[in-house]
Amino acid sequence: DKKDEPKQQDAKEKAKTENKKSHKAPGKQSSKAFYSIARFIMTDDEKEIWKELVDEKERLEFVREFWEKRDPTPNTEENESFNEFRERIAYANKWFKESSKGRGWDTERGRILLQLGFPDRREFGEADDVVRSGRLSNRGRLASSKRIPMEIWSYYQYSLRLVFVDIEYLGKLSLY
Repeated sequence: DKKDEPKQQDAKEKAKTENKKSHKAPGKQSSKAFYSIARFIMTDDEKEIWKELVDEKERLEFVREFWEKRDPTPNTEENESFNEFRERIAYANKWFKESSKGRGWDTERGRILLQLGFPDRREFGEADDVVRSGRLSNRGRLASSKRIPMEIWSYYQYSLRLVFVDIEYLGKLSLY
């Protein structure tokens, strides 16, 4: 229920805390698990290199180098980029899951969160969904109309506004 969803900043802080409890160092996760999620932030060149790797040892080396080159402060123990990515995964899994077995990061909102990070602004609401029942009133008005759940994400640095709607009323918000 969207009413239960905490403010984004509070949720980010909680995800950060949960992430530290289950922290895995870059390069220590399985290569299959790494690729299933990191492919969303890989460059095209990195994806091509990944396809050419022949064994687990090469893939794990790639994982280590992947996170190493994204580390904004390589002289410290912490890799802030890796930690932020894990926070995004934790947040998406908690709030964007669309089924009991689903993974929140593997939904449209989850994938965009992984790629672009947390939006600068999130708005929740409803939009009109005009349903033509085949019966028009004598004034040409539609006979019925429903309200559909909607979420709007704004990314100011990209001048980007994304609208997600639940057109099928199944709890699955899709990019509109």
